[in-house]
Amino acid sequence: MLITLLLHTCLAVTSDPVVLSEPICIDSTGSRWRRPVHTDALEHELVTGRWATPAAGDKVTRSDGTELLWREMTEQDGNGPRGGYVLYTFESDDGYPAILDARGHSLAYVNGEPRGGDVYNRGALRMPFMVREGRNELLFRTGRGPLAPKVRSAAVIGQEEMSQPNERVAFIGRQDQTLPDLVEGEPVDVLGGVLVYNVNQDARRGLVMEAVVDEDITRSELDPIQPLSFLKVPFRIQSSQPATGDAMTVTLRLRDDDGILDEEQITLKVKKTNDLHRRTFQSDIDGSVQYYAVRPASSVEENLPGIALSLHGASVEAQRQASCYRPREWVHVVAPTNRRPFGFDWEHWGRLDAMEVLEDAANRYPNDPRRRWLTGHSMGGHGTWQLGAMLPDQWSAIAPSAGWISFWSYGGPSRYARDGGVEEILHRAANPSDTLLMKENLDQLGIYILHGDADTNVPVDQARQMRRVLADFHSDWAYYEQPGAGHWWGDQCMDWPALFAFLRDHRLPSSEDVDQIRFTTVDPGSSSESNWVRIEAQQVALEPSRVDLALDESSNALSGTTTNVSRLSFDPIIIASDSESIDITLDDSNMTVTRPAKNERIHLARNEIGWSLITEPSPGMKGPHRSGPFRDAFNNDVLLVYGTRGTPEETSRLAARARLDSERWWYRGNGYMPFVPDTDFDPTAELDRNIVLYGNADTNAHWNTLLPESPITIRRNEVVIGNEVYQGDDLAALFIRPRPRSDLASVGVISGSGQAGERLTDQLPVFFAGVGWPDWMVLDSSTLQQGTDGIIGTGFFAEDWSFDESQSAFNAPGKSLRH
Repeated sequence: MLITLLLHTCLAVTSDPVVLSEPICIDSTGSRWRRPVHTDALEHELVTGRWATPAAGDKVTRSDGTELLWREMTEQDGNGPRGGYVLYTFESDDGYPAILDARGHSLAYVNGEPRGGDVYNRGALRMPFMVREGRNELLFRTGRGPLAPKVRSAAVIGQEEMSQPNERVAFIGRQDQTLPDLVEGEPVDVLGGVLVYNVNQDARRGLVMEAVVDEDITRSELDPIQPLSFLKVPFRIQSSQPATGDAMTVTLRLRDDDGILDEEQITLKVKKTNDLHRRTFQSDIDGSVQYYAVRPASSVEENLPGIALSLHGASVEAQRQASCYRPREWVHVVAPTNRRPFGFDWEHWGRLDAMEVLEDAANRYPNDPRRRWLTGHSMGGHGTWQLGAMLPDQWSAIAPSAGWISFWSYGGPSRYARDGGVEEILHRAANPSDTLLMKENLDQLGIYILHGDADTNVPVDQARQMRRVLADFHSDWAYYEQPGAGHWWGDQCMDWPALFAFLRDHRLPSSEDVDQIRFTTVDPGSSSESNWVRIEAQQVALEPSRVDLALDESSNALSGTTTNVSRLSFDPIIIASDSESIDITLDDSNMTVTRPAKNERIHLARNEIGWSLITEPSPGMKGPHRSGPFRDAFNNDVLLVYGTRGTPEETSRLAARARLDSERWWYRGNGYMPFVPDTDFDPTAELDRNIVLYGNADTNAHWNTLLPESPITIRRNEVVIGNEVYQGDDLAALFIRPRPRSDLASVGVISGSGQAGERLTDQLPVFFAGVGWPDWMVLDSSTLQQGTDGIIGTGFFAEDWSFDESQSAFNAPGKSLRH
């Protein structure tokens, strides 16, 4: 196999190919699958500093004693061994900035620095980096292939791809653009997102994206783009004229104070009001621009149409999803993206995307808020079960087609053991992905299940299992198997007439008409509310919390039971309009509650004695607004901040680590996650914005300011957890804390006690769907050999965010423990 690289020389720009020797590869050196920690013998070499450039015939020994050999790639290896590694090298006479185009891998180490991957082989990943004098290494962990790396110098990029070649290369990416359609006759005021690259060693500040439509120019100021990185930036397009014709041409100009750096023309299609079209909006998760597709109601009936949210399957685009449906007078079909065709399996950020889309569409299109339905196919069928069970008061009916239940029912790994220790905590952390823990919530919904009985992708047993589950308690559901049908049997496997007839017959009740609620949540931060009751906090984090409540309007009384609930609240509509109080019997507690002033919620808390009325809790306590776990740090317009107070090597390492998460978030979530050095960050500004810190108390200038009461502190060669001290340079910590002076924002931490500890965080699957993260975890490099036995400790913080020994677990005796 010959790989060509286009190299820069000091004398002239050249695209002459350089022939490399054959790449070498090695089979999978570990085991990983939807779990927070994994084993990997080769990664262990990288983390502990034992890595040396291998040659064919060199061996790596797995933790089970299996010896694997590096070998030259052959045709039999195809795209590279799945889950293994492939190494390319090349020589250079000098150093210079360049871009690596690569695809088909899950992660790369470029001259030792971790970089993002293109596991789904989309071909849109371009990574700026510095070619160094002498030998250069490109190490790829393989994905779905085929690997096809190509390196081009910044000088070549400047000449060949930029409309305005410049020495300090910054340019607009031509791939992966997020753009809306325009709707005929509507004012033109829309959002878009494009990639902007910085291919040099200095940060680019003061960049502006101009969108030019005829004489109208809209300027969007861009956040700084750090050296050798890229961001998918949001920008606005406005025109003084409404959309007409078939299309509108927009010229994008990237510029700084010195003038235009690059220029790109984009075309926005113009659609008629009732045509299938795309809408864009700015996400509150990260400030990125996302799109969704709409099949509008064919006409607005006397009764307003409803909205059917349709969730796509793996690899499917939202626009293709919406195109599967014929127009109907009584429903707008709205297809969110899950952030990407694979995205997050409609869990966590995928769920948040779906609900953001529903809110945006409900504000744009005339609709009846009591006619809300949820459907989806394959992965979207799973999302239908998940969102239906998690948010039952949002839907009048749901209709999964070819849907799977959970990762564990559909080809995933076995769950962690309930061993009372570390694995117990990890088991609980994954509970939000366990649909069946919330199965009772489905009793609030009409349900139509559709599946092909010859489906070999998602076996029909997934539907039959849910049929058995529903048969035990549910009375409003329908089930149909299409004889002889596989996984995809044309548009009708989503646009099924009987399915849509079922949806049409269902409406949401108003909260005032609901007098009985049985509701379960596993995570109040994701799902806390059903009509007039809200579960505010749990006794045991991420175990099912349940309420079973009955409201008797005739006697003006509320009674019921709770499980694993420490705080809850009620909407005052539970008090009859002709009364000023209500009698509440909850578990073994009785009280009379008067109508609160200003129609505020009624708050109750449980202690050793029972339930009692309390004032509204401090927002500094855990609650639906902010409760962890760790992954929630990457919400709320998050900003990544890396430390610069260490050595140059430490600073470079932390910048690369923050860049890695920025790249991965873009790839997984079509996201926008800027990162900045601590010297550019003002901790007194944007107090309600989430921050993720990279570095430790010695290397990040804002550690003490943003983590003043943290029970976990990590420094060089040391981690403190509560009253315990652990030593070593290979310790890593991930945790979440409330941001000081904010009632909403959180601070996440990704930290190491040394270079080895920092490298240990590189391949942790922070953005991988179905992986459960507690509030905090501390581990060392032995996890790469021993799995969970290498976790020093993990757990959940208490309601007041203090260290909670009862919800923490440690691997005793703790290899580096000092009392």
